[in-house]
Amino acid sequence: MKFIFIGIFQIFLSISVALGGNDLITKDPNSKQKMICKTQKEIRVLVLEPKGLGCEVLYTKQGSDKIIAQQKQGTLRCEDVFITLKEKLTKGGFICEAE
Repeated sequence: MKFIFIGIFQIFLSISVALGGNDLITKDPNSKQKMICKTQKEIRVLVLEPKGLGCEVLYTKQGSDKIIAQQKQGTLRCEDVFITLKEKLTKGGFICEAE
């Protein structure tokens, strides 16, 4: 069941990226992704970074950095966390732009 969900999610991400529906994740899994999210009062930073065969997501809030997701192989979990948090910030009034 877990593999079916992962497969469906990968297909969804592929279709979304192919249709231009998500500009957060580039086609190169080895490239660092950085998103700056701002309101009038706050700045938050999301970074999806390759680490060996895997990845990590770093979140900066109020000047404090925290690793919020890691994966030893592949990037699916990191991409999911990165996209989900960006969407939550946007719904919360932040304007997010890729850097």
